[in-house]
Amino acid sequence: PRFMHLDEDRAALYVADSYNNRIQKFIIGGNGTGITVAGGNGAGTNLNQLSRPSGVWVTRNGQTLYIADSNNNRVMRWNLGDTQGSVVAGSATGAGGNTNTLLSYPADVALDPTETYLYVSDYYNNRLCPSRQYKLYKQILDQYGYITPESSIRNITSVAKTADLHTGLYDLTDMIMYISNARGTNETGPFEAYQRQFVKINHNIEFARPYPSFK
Repeated sequence: PRFMHLDEDRAALYVADSYNNRIQKFIIGGNGTGITVAGGNGAGTNLNQLSRPSGVWVTRNGQTLYIADSNNNRVMRWNLGDTQGSVVAGSATGAGGNTNTLLSYPADVALDPTETYLYVSDYYNNRLCPSRQYKLYKQILDQYGYITPESSIRNITSVAKTADLHTGLYDLTDMIMYISNARGTNETGPFEAYQRQFVKINHNIEFARPYPSFK
């Protein structure tokens, strides 16, 4: 398993069961048996398949999942009860890339509090970007310039995530972020992000800095 999403209102935990190519739903306080709510049909690029999903986000009404379908270089929207999803960002064929319409191993997804914007952690491209809808992309680009965690973190709800590659704890009440990443090529120590030292970032300080020039 990679990332998880907790639906507190419905006591439901959604788990990205990466190597089984599926999203599992568990009821808190239940018998521990999961229900496959997306994927589970082997790895592939068909709309009823996922390939190493890493991240999952659930809408406030508990009816729709947004899935970082990592190995397929895309983000899927999947309504609960449906047998297949739809591609909302990245390539429908699984092709990766670094243009504004392509992704390369998206690691996680998040909706802003109004559920207007979808943010994607485009892992191998080292960027945080909105969904591929051009009007939305241009609107955010015009407001913030090149999309970075510093320029968009205010619009993402507080959430804790743990995983092998990246672990983050976001406290947006105090504007504090604690992050750790997996061991780099020339680094030593544990490989998994959750076993490594965390870095504390105070966004009250960061946002007080002059805005960089994006050209």
